[in-house]
Amino acid sequence: MRVGEWTDPGNPRGESFPIAPVHIHWGDDESWYLLDGALSVLLHDTVVTLEPGGAVTAVRGTRHTYWNPSASPCRYLIVAQPRVFALIEALHDAADPAQTFESFNSEFLGWELPRSLDRLP
Repeated sequence: MRVGEWTDPGNPRGESFPIAPVHIHWGDDESWYLLDGALSVLLHDTVVTLEPGGAVTAVRGTRHTYWNPSASPCRYLIVAQPRVFALIEALHDAADPAQTFESFNSEFLGWELPRSLDRLP
């Protein structure tokens, strides 16, 4: 497992725009631990909004993405297998995100959040 610290500046309009596209890792889990601010995570059809100290895991095979639901910055840790971190790095230069996800045993599902979601605090 690897751990990476990330930040998001927030969205002044408060829109739910994903930091990463909606996707599935077929062989890897991905977890988030919130240090500061707020972070919402889509797990299949459920949105979990974390407060500082909160954590959540998308187990392999779960459709997921995440975003900062606030206008304020957030800071969080991602905990995942090295393959997930290699995918994140490869996506920075990817011409074809779907092909890049596929080459890391994952599936790109696009940038749109599902219309019908269950929201949990």
